[in-house]
Amino acid sequence: MKNQIIFLVIGMLFLSFFSCDKNDIPKKDDKQERPKIAHYPFSTDYSDLTGNNDDARQENTSLKDGGVFMDGNYLWDDDEGSVLWIPKIKNFHPDNFRLSLGFKVARLPDLNKPIIVLGHRKRWAMIYITPSGQLNLAFNDVPRKKNLSDQSIEPDKWLNLSMERNETGVFIVKVDGIIFFRTESTVLDHENDNSLAAYHGGNGNMFHGYWRNLVIR
Repeated sequence: MKNQIIFLVIGMLFLSFFSCDKNDIPKKDDKQERPKIAHYPFSTDYSDLTGNNDDARQENTSLKDGGVFMDGNYLWDDDEGSVLWIPKIKNFHPDNFRLSLGFKVARLPDLNKPIIVLGHRKRWAMIYITPSGQLNLAFNDVPRKKNLSDQSIEPDKWLNLSMERNETGVFIVKVDGIIFFRTESTVLDHENDNSLAAYHGGNGNMFHGYWRNLVIR
């Protein structure tokens, strides 16, 4: 009788293990397991909710419509223009990160304008909006005219941008969960520049629209 009970218990454990849903088994690369290293809501101020980093720096931006608004005019070309940047994000590793950002384009630009520039100094990855509403992905401060998204985005509409790179060099960009870009074996000349901005200082281009809820993992 004792042996029968032991075999019954072992059998139940065996069935329980193999009948469990694979989604119930934790994954090492589960996004929920990677902690936030920065979270800037831009709803009421420019602070990082995690407390890890300094406030975002800015000139002539305004907090409205649930985010931070930038007028599209580069400050050093226009005394009333705006800039927004975060000079240093602790533990932000360009070779392995996940980033998400809510954004809204005020209107389609006459010329390409940046939405976000990773690496304030090195500009190792950039997303631009084109006059047609397509996105352009550029690496190492070199815009690629042919590297345009097949999809276009609408102005005056909140969207969610996500950027992800892993240690194998795969770089993925999504908008509202739809893949806009996927590149393999991407080599970044980043020199550990762990900053980001809403403008390209080299050519004086500034994003025209809103940011909100910037999260980096």
